[in-house]
Amino acid sequence: MANHSGGSIMRICLFEDHRVTQLYPITLARPAFDIRVGAFTLLERLRLGAGTSLIQFRVRDYLEEVSTRLIPEAAENQSTRQTVLVINSRLAGLQADLNQLTALPENNVLVNQDVLIGGKLAEADWNRIHAADPDLVPQLRNLPTVSVTDGSATLLQYPWDVVRWNGDLLRQDAERIFRTPSGTDIQVPGIHCVEEENIWLGSHVSLKPGVVLDASEGPIMLDDGARVLPNAFLEGPLYVGKNSLIKAGAKIYENTTIGPVCKVGGEVEESILHSYSNKQHEGFLGHAYLGSWVNIGADSNNSDLKNNYGTVRMWVNGQWMDSGTQFLGMIMGDHSKCGINSTINTGTVIGFNCNLYGPDLHPKYIPSFTWGGAGHYVPYQLEKAMAVAERVMARRKVTFDDADRRLFREIFIRTEPDRKANNILP
Repeated sequence: MANHSGGSIMRICLFEDHRVTQLYPITLARPAFDIRVGAFTLLERLRLGAGTSLIQFRVRDYLEEVSTRLIPEAAENQSTRQTVLVINSRLAGLQADLNQLTALPENNVLVNQDVLIGGKLAEADWNRIHAADPDLVPQLRNLPTVSVTDGSATLLQYPWDVVRWNGDLLRQDAERIFRTPSGTDIQVPGIHCVEEENIWLGSHVSLKPGVVLDASEGPIMLDDGARVLPNAFLEGPLYVGKNSLIKAGAKIYENTTIGPVCKVGGEVEESILHSYSNKQHEGFLGHAYLGSWVNIGADSNNSDLKNNYGTVRMWVNGQWMDSGTQFLGMIMGDHSKCGINSTINTGTVIGFNCNLYGPDLHPKYIPSFTWGGAGHYVPYQLEKAMAVAERVMARRKVTFDDADRRLFREIFIRTEPDRKANNILP
């Protein structure tokens, strides 16, 4: 990805448009550019490819602090009086899409119907418009200094898009990762590798006897400090993040991303765990997305295929939508947890900071800050929720600070009408 414009350092602005809410709960507590799909988030992918570019953001107001953590230099980059490369934060991050944006002439934007994909704008023009305005594209068409080009790109519109594009982005990200030589010797006694040339190990990766790494269908990438215990089976395309643990006897199938500092066991297929999440025990997780600080209890299972083999419907922004896909598991928001023997239906959406228990089938939509089991759900008390989050994060030496408290309070307030509408009452 090019990182210069007219010989000067380019400024990049990642913006959220009004459709970012269609990705809830994935984007409820994080900006869209922090969605993990493939080996990286969009922000991480840009940092790797954009070199010395200055990165800024325009996000929902209550996510300003979260975004500043991710891009601490943004406050220093507010005004550079130069061309801005604006990129929709819902962009999946396929290299071809990034390349077409950087190749645009100045004062030219790429749109698809009523959606701004991105483009190059003078700072003054960019500051005139509101990225989250549903009428953003008409605003741009009315600017006399801006040329609008109709085109297409891969944007993440709904939660199932994140799961669907994971395999393609894993393969793309492998091309970048494999440029760095492996940092760990794969020649460990008792390890069986299929297509070893398609396997990459970061530094200080630990593989125990009996591990099988099958890269015949796609690359396997185990990042720095990853550990794989005896008799685990790993199939590519697969990325295991820094300092994550694969438990003994685990079966990790294709198109799976396990972010940093996760613990994973049992059977996992075509799923994404963002970071700091645990699914340590037996049980199946398929075609699913788990946010950060999620915990799945022992012997819990999610269905990813209906008994009638039909397409899966999912709750999106207050209505049921047909995903158009036959395989779709659960989408679980950050800080949510389910107890042992939990049974999660096909296409279930579980919001932010839910605490679920019991073996009976849960509803297919559970609002944020819900506590309970099938047939009896109540609001999860905010102070108790924050106390649990603080305790959980401290175990990983991460501080639950005032910014986290403000985020929890804001999401609790914003989601209260949804709980009432779904009869989640004290």
